[in-house]
Amino acid sequence: MPSDFYSYIQGKDNKFREIRVIKRIPQEVLERRTKISQTKISQIDNGLAVPTEKEKKKLARALGVSVSEIWPVLRKGKGLLTKTGD
Repeated sequence: MPSDFYSYIQGKDNKFREIRVIKRIPQEVLERRTKISQTKISQIDNGLAVPTEKEKKKLARALGVSVSEIWPVLRKGKGLLTKTGD
């Protein structure tokens, strides 16, 4: 697996958390806005869970950004997953 994948899973390259913290939106507020449990939001925040496509849309909307700003589209290329545009 590429290092980008492991960084994301380990929370080192977690744009979701980064944007949430910059915008100063607590997990509890996202829970109310999205109807996604605070437990699940915490797991996403810490790289312990990957949101479904529907959850990604709800979370991005609640943060006021596009889905691709938080979760870049990954594609297969030469045996590796790479971010689009790379």
